Amino acid sequence: MLTFGKTIDRLCDQRFSPKVVIFDIEGTLVDAVLPNLRCWAETLERFGFTFNTAELHRFSGMDGAEMLEQIIPQRELRDLRARILAAHGHCYREQFIDTVQPIPGTHELIVEIKRLGIRVAAVSSCQRDELMHYCKRMRTDGLFEALACGTDVSKQRAHADLIDLALKRLRIRDRTKAIMIGDTPFDAIAARRGGVTPLGVLTGYFSASELLSAGCSAVFRKAHGLLEILNPPRAVARAESHRRSAAHAL
Repeated sequence: MLTFGKTIDRLCDQRFSPKVVIFDIEGTLVDAVLPNLRCWAETLERFGFTFNTAELHRFSGMDGAEMLEQIIPQRELRDLRARILAAHGHCYREQFIDTVQPIPGTHELIVEIKRLGIRVAAVSSCQRDELMHYCKRMRTDGLFEALACGTDVSKQRAHADLIDLALKRLRIRDRTKAIMIGDTPFDAIAARRGGVTPLGVLTGYFSASELLSAGCSAVFRKAHGLLEILNPPRAVARAESHRRSAAHAL
């Protein structure tokens, strides 16, 4: 089911004809948001900082180092940043990552998009070992034509650089032919900055209005809803060929 904001009149009948779909992973394809927030709350508590998951959620999708800059005073963070990040990574791998499950229908969604002739990539700010773990859980080995993760890019522009890297690995030059689907406002902002059309999902616990305000062209309850508005490239090519033939005949 789609949710539209102010753009409902323009988009309610619109279908997208991308050459590539770029997926965010955590919160979009795997149900990792709450486990990650709980891990952050536990980790910060060990260092004397108390936050509940609701307070941390508004930073969901932000790189961990960036989040710490927002919530901990600089004078305290200076000596603790590396230790907190290391502790969080260890805690997540030891206690939480094995609890993360694919969002129902994820594997079938990727297979169906590829069957339509659309290329598929995935990006995440997580580390490579976490990315491979998620791919194994989703049973997507060999399905994504390009992957990019936090191990590959600078933390300063993680979101934008991940999109750039995925498109580079796919050798996609025309960014208007790419769409990105993610669960946070940070995903939408990065996609817009990168010249890619962002779509949102509610599985990251942000509201439709928050995602639309961040730049999403449409919002779905979960990623499988994307199939409602995709045109297969082959069908688009045939329609364009028929249009040109008709115009030539005239």
